[in-house]
Amino acid sequence: AAVAAGHEWLEAAVVNQLLLADLSQGFEVVIMGADKWHQIHDPAWYGSDAERDAALARLPELAVASREGLSVPDEVRLDVPADATAGVSSTRARAGVIELMAPAARRFANETGAWIDHDRYDRWVQQQPSGR
Repeated sequence: AAVAAGHEWLEAAVVNQLLLADLSQGFEVVIMGADKWHQIHDPAWYGSDAERDAALARLPELAVASREGLSVPDEVRLDVPADATAGVSSTRARAGVIELMAPAARRFANETGAWIDHDRYDRWVQQQPSGR
């Protein structure tokens, strides 16, 4: 919400869905990096290959930014200049590389421990009023 507050065109929502196929319902396109592209095809995230295939079939149009060393099919490739994506990864940001986070996310991480100190974040969550 703090990130969205600074941009008139951006909205934030809290959701319980975990799979991109569920999160993206109602959207026209999903933009992701090649690391996420490979992750959503990994059967380990699903109960079976059939469940994975069904989830992938529910996705809207995809635009996938290439990453060095990771290939993606031409039909979903989003051409992004290499210098714009060098070293950028939401996976790495969620793993605690705060330099890759938006300023609001960095402040939240430092305040609560989210992404950088799991024990401190768990304590912070436990202290929050129900429903947050």
